[in-house]
Amino acid sequence: MSYLLVLSAALFVASGKYDPDYTAYRAIYELGGSWLSAQGRDPVFVYLTDFLSSVMPYEQFRYALSGVFAGGLVYLAVKLANSTATRFGFVQAMFLTPIVLLKFHVQIREGMALLLWLIAVANQTSPRYTRFWVLAALSSAIHVGVLPLWGAATLIKWSREPNYLRAAYVTFLVFALYSLASIPGSSEILLSPFFDVNQIVRDTGFGLDISGPKLAYWSLFTVLPAITLFTFSRSAWRYGADISILGMVGTYGLLAFFPVAAVGGVILQVGEAQFANALRVAATLMALLAVQLSMTRPKHPLTWLIGMFAIADTIRLLIVD
Repeated sequence: MSYLLVLSAALFVASGKYDPDYTAYRAIYELGGSWLSAQGRDPVFVYLTDFLSSVMPYEQFRYALSGVFAGGLVYLAVKLANSTATRFGFVQAMFLTPIVLLKFHVQIREGMALLLWLIAVANQTSPRYTRFWVLAALSSAIHVGVLPLWGAATLIKWSREPNYLRAAYVTFLVFALYSLASIPGSSEILLSPFFDVNQIVRDTGFGLDISGPKLAYWSLFTVLPAITLFTFSRSAWRYGADISILGMVGTYGLLAFFPVAAVGGVILQVGEAQFANALRVAATLMALLAVQLSMTRPKHPLTWLIGMFAIADTIRLLIVD
């Protein structure tokens, strides 16, 4: 718990620093939702920031939000400790670092939405209850990008009798479709019947720079989760008799999402910024896998390899971006 308190303090101290999205969110906050409002996206976040901007300046809003995230971290620690045989200690808290750095410090809109999803997962909330759908609606209206997480959670938890293979299959399918929907070209086919594609997928130009070191680095987002499937028994993806949504999403979601995003990005020559968005999603999924393994296989070298890679990759994203 002390490490979480240090992370929480870091959110306050580092507010506005080492944050490539800080200025962009200032524009959204001070200009009535900016491009989000113009495109009709994420209405709860737009309404919230529009209201709060009349009450407090942007800097105070970010400090207040840091307090919300800090409280959320402590709450998650307590709830996740009840869902695993091991206590929620230093290792588990440390492997939450990528989520804190990337989502709670930089991508605050997605961080708010992700926090609600994590709360539902930590409480093992069933989609058969109204509370699940209230959290899902609020979360998705803060950031539409969490819809695949809620879709996977719904399909995994809907059955009263958890089935590992079924959970793996539906998670893989959801994130494969999510990856296709995020690639310009295929997104028009999948999303245009339901959404204005320009509101979901932003064109960032063309020309993805490919090199040997980059290919080796990208391959880790497929190789590492694949190795876990050959290394650990299925119990590593369970909370007692219940299937872990964190484990399913972190493993099968990553195995489905990133290969499709990488191959599609290379073939269609998407822009560097577009592919950077895919890397941010992959980094989050890798962090979720690390958190899951830290609760079921905390001493295994592979758990530490994945956890440390997730932390290092998140720091790289912040520095490069």
